[in-house]
Amino acid sequence: MASAFICKQCYYDCYACLDYGQCSTCNLTVDFRILDKTSNRCVCQLGYYDSYAQICVQCPYNCTKCTAPDICQTCISGYALSKTLCLSLCAARLFRDNNSNCVACPYDCYTCYDSSRCLTCNKLTDFRIYNSTSKRCVPIDGYFDNNATVSVACPTNCSLCLSLTVCLQCSNGYLGPTQLCGDCPIRYYSNNQNKTCIKCPYDCYSCDSNNSCLSCSLSDNRALSSSRCVAILGYYSDETNSICIQCPITCISCNSSSLCTACKPGNFLDLNNQCVADCGLRFFGNSTISKCQKCHYSCYTCNISNLCLSCNGTTDFRTLNSTSKMCDPSKGFYESNISVSAPCPTCCATCLSSTECTSCQPSCFLNLNLSCLTSCPDRFFQNIQTWTCSACPYYCLTCDSSRNCLTCSPNDFRTLFSKNCIPNDGYYDNLVQVAVPCQLVCKTCTSFTVCKTCVNGYYLRNDNKCYSYCLTSTYADNSSWICNNCPVSCAICQNATYCTVCTTGNYMRSDNMCYSNCLERYYPDNDQLTCNNCPYDCYTCNMMAAVLPAML
Repeated sequence: MASAFICKQCYYDCYACLDYGQCSTCNLTVDFRILDKTSNRCVCQLGYYDSYAQICVQCPYNCTKCTAPDICQTCISGYALSKTLCLSLCAARLFRDNNSNCVACPYDCYTCYDSSRCLTCNKLTDFRIYNSTSKRCVPIDGYFDNNATVSVACPTNCSLCLSLTVCLQCSNGYLGPTQLCGDCPIRYYSNNQNKTCIKCPYDCYSCDSNNSCLSCSLSDNRALSSSRCVAILGYYSDETNSICIQCPITCISCNSSSLCTACKPGNFLDLNNQCVADCGLRFFGNSTISKCQKCHYSCYTCNISNLCLSCNGTTDFRTLNSTSKMCDPSKGFYESNISVSAPCPTCCATCLSSTECTSCQPSCFLNLNLSCLTSCPDRFFQNIQTWTCSACPYYCLTCDSSRNCLTCSPNDFRTLFSKNCIPNDGYYDNLVQVAVPCQLVCKTCTSFTVCKTCVNGYYLRNDNKCYSYCLTSTYADNSSWICNNCPVSCAICQNATYCTVCTTGNYMRSDNMCYSNCLERYYPDNDQLTCNNCPYDCYTCNMMAAVLPAML
């Protein structure tokens, strides 16, 4: 079985190789490399250096041999090696360009590598030193760059500056608002830590490091108070300018041109913090405190005692009360506790609120709930004498007076009779709207315990109650369902003309009635309380005469 061959990549500098790191051929045209037979490696040709990539990099134009872009080893003609750079053999402040011409270095360089990089600087005449970061010649301390070869000295007392008028750091004195060094001017204090002048607060003429005012300027219309320069009387501070501004002419003191805090005599401070001579409608001027105060809400104008002088009937709907000196709501309006009275509800002539009428307009009636209606509700009638909804009798649903019902409510268990609503059968009047049910056995009653008539099958006794039977000495009348009393002489009877048992001392005759004596030819039987026949031959007899013959 044949063994496998694997292609592996050559080292980066080889064009072809026998093994990794053993070059066999090099590419001069593209890689700028030639074969070094000693090391068997492809090295860069003269004028190129190895950047550890396939293609060699060309050295700077004035280097014939180098190891990096800024590390020359040999130089071309007209250049000399200085440290690691090839320097032109041109005069000071000149360098040799790619065309071998000597051209000017940057203005700050004493010698240079090219048009952007200095090599050396002249501290003695140019007052410049080399900056390794920028590779340029920068001004020494106390000088600034004026885009010329020689640096320019900073202003007096400046150790660092940008120009003759802009110091950045002072050697003596303090850096002030003009960007120059010296003593701090008025309205500034000296900061000893960073040697600068710090602006005082806007109100101070002079101050300390705690921003407390030490003095104030009268020309600013300010005076010192509690380490602050406050506006003098009649002036205000707008908190941005040092100079205070005069208050409006009517103000004694103010916070701004539109906010007075106290007024001159004859003027009053209004709600807009303006000082006015006339406080206007709905206000009065209180001379004691020199302020405009609001009148009572009902007043259109008022005096200092807060009593109304006039009312606004057009928009407030109010009229002056000569007694209380207040503005009362006009007729048809009620008190709303604000300036404008509120209109009464529909149909109200006068009212106390949106729900309480006190009188009604014509053809309207005042109801018990203090509303005005064009027609009264059930159980009330239209009383045209008082123009109110007066109560019907408690038993009426509708009525035309305090006595006469027109209709009754079936829910009240009542029926119209002779302009009255009488209780239905089985109900009685308890002097309330709804009739009260009688006992179940009562057909009609006057109270729960007093029946007037009974339902079929029950009889009204003398105690005005209904029972299923009548007591002794009474009989049941099935037509009237009443327990009627038997005749006085009857102990028990079937009806008013038929006794079945007589009371003691009375005797039942043949007509089934009880009498105190018997007729001729009859004798009283004291045991049976009956009138029995005498013997046929007797006109009158007693019990013995009738009994003895029967015993013989």
